[in-house]
Amino acid sequence: MSFPSSSESDFKIVIGIDFGTSRSGFAYAFTGDKEESIYGKAEWADFKTDSTILIKKNKPGDYRNGAKLEEVVAFGEQATIKYTELLDEEQEDFEDKEQEQEQEQEQEQEQEQEKEKEKETEKKTETETEKEKKEDKGNGIQKNSLYELFSYYKMQLYQNKSTIKSASGNVFSVYDVIALSLKWLKKQAIAHLKKRTLTLTEEQIKWVLTVPAIWSEKSKSKMVNCAMEAGLIDYPNSKRLALIHEPEAAAIECFFGANKIIKEELFSSGKVLVLDAGSGTIDITVLEINTNTESNEKIKVIIPPKGGNYGSSAIDREFIKFLKEFLQNDDFEQSFEYIDLFSKWMEEKHRVTLDYGQSSKATSTLRIQENLTGGRKLTELVDEWNKKHQGEPSKLIQKSRISTDGIKIKKQFLLSLFETPINNVLKTLDNLFKKHEKQLNEVKYILMVGSYTNSEVLYHRIKQKFENEPYYLSVRVGLNPGKTIVCGAVRYGLNPMTLYSRTYEYHYGLLWLSPFDEKEHRKDKKIDVGEYTLCKDLFKPLIKKNVPIKVGYISPQSFLIQDQDLTVQIFQTKNDLEDGKAYYIDDDGFEFFGKTKIESIRNVENQTTDFAEITLDFKFGETVINICAINKNTQQIFPALIEYSNIN
Repeated sequence: MSFPSSSESDFKIVIGIDFGTSRSGFAYAFTGDKEESIYGKAEWADFKTDSTILIKKNKPGDYRNGAKLEEVVAFGEQATIKYTELLDEEQEDFEDKEQEQEQEQEQEQEQEQEKEKEKETEKKTETETEKEKKEDKGNGIQKNSLYELFSYYKMQLYQNKSTIKSASGNVFSVYDVIALSLKWLKKQAIAHLKKRTLTLTEEQIKWVLTVPAIWSEKSKSKMVNCAMEAGLIDYPNSKRLALIHEPEAAAIECFFGANKIIKEELFSSGKVLVLDAGSGTIDITVLEINTNTESNEKIKVIIPPKGGNYGSSAIDREFIKFLKEFLQNDDFEQSFEYIDLFSKWMEEKHRVTLDYGQSSKATSTLRIQENLTGGRKLTELVDEWNKKHQGEPSKLIQKSRISTDGIKIKKQFLLSLFETPINNVLKTLDNLFKKHEKQLNEVKYILMVGSYTNSEVLYHRIKQKFENEPYYLSVRVGLNPGKTIVCGAVRYGLNPMTLYSRTYEYHYGLLWLSPFDEKEHRKDKKIDVGEYTLCKDLFKPLIKKNVPIKVGYISPQSFLIQDQDLTVQIFQTKNDLEDGKAYYIDDDGFEFFGKTKIESIRNVENQTTDFAEITLDFKFGETVINICAINKNTQQIFPALIEYSNIN
């Protein structure tokens, strides 16, 4: 049985979208091209631009007063520039209208000859007017603007959050922001192809969307929903959309896209650890490579992905933590001054090298504009900081002699901001090798990809630890680390069978009833249902953890339904389970994963019997767990959606 979708042979082109925390873009290739040449938007470095989006809404405010995000005004490097221009225009219009209103009020007051008291109640004082202006700006950015700027919003999915604050502090659905981002990227890709006289129907395009390997099933499912909202596909489980884990895409590109010499060396042992160091997350996947030239099945994921939210943005969080302590203020991020400061910090961060730790005197200058200090003098803040950290020489700050709003921060301190995030990466790698010693004993290479790989500090810290005892591994960086993932996504779309099996961190199973067995089952689980004696709360396994599951593996489960809706509950556990032993969903270590609902047969066409046999096909091994249902009586096939629990 197959899931409902288009035929693979209908596709003329594959478009990969690498939707990243800090940068996003697309690449594409033609299905009939034997050379599998990959193209992209050459104007964008590595086929990508900044993941910053400017959106116009229907009215001032946010979702709490009914404001909706409607139209993308700008995306990428131009979004922030356009935002400041539009806000300046809005502020000018606001001031012009205010001036007109004041003039009208004065004329009315002169004509009506009202008493002084009545004038005072009708006319706002200058102080009140200025106060309202300040509130409207929201610390420098107007909260009543029709435009909202968003950045670093992809991580909300990893953190299981449904809302995101804009630069103005207004709150909106993160799903709407992501859907509009994908819609804009789709529009750019289609326009790029049309510019080259290529006009394609929706059915001729296969989209491949990259996601972090450590994302939960719920997060990946939300991304599919966003893709539907963006118009990439019309319904779940469509073959016009494939998801691929980012480190897997990188490995595919390095295997198929690298030159012969690099490929033979890198994959000579048959196993390689891929470390995708991005802006938001660190994704670690270990792959086994099948070097048999006659087989299409090339790559096997041998352990569940590991990692965490300590990509390069974790260093930004350390910097913001420093700012909050230095400024003695937690409320400064909704301001143009902060946007400018953060931009300068990003430039400085990319310059940080190991040399920053060599000299105790070397400094870098950052400008702290007056609006960020809360009205306090910069010299006061510097003195208070230095007094607090007088026993920590590397943290001491100097006031710039050249710039009135500049502070000189020691480069040693800037380097120290990398310490905690990088230690988290090293710790995760170390634990991985200890936990999976047998599976990883043939790994000879760590392959680093992703934008964070460009950091000399990260690269040398990993190299220093893992190229020495007891690991003796070789650390390599992909030839084009920023472009590797989006190109690998395209190659995966061209040859989906390239990746042929994955492993899971959890056992997955169903809440189940079974005939009661006195020897096997717990007595407190015994129930009578009519003439049957059953055992309740059983965990019925669908797949096992840490066992290779072939891509597309289907675990079919049959149910009989009549005039009642059927709800099937799915559970997960990391516990070690023995074959043949009964386990229960309320045992320690078992968690509710989600549920799927099958409607009754009351409204089913061509249903000729009182009961319907429904088979649920649970499909594993792909990037997202899918379920498809078939009514055996009518042969009707339809997707069964998973409603995920809040823990995923």
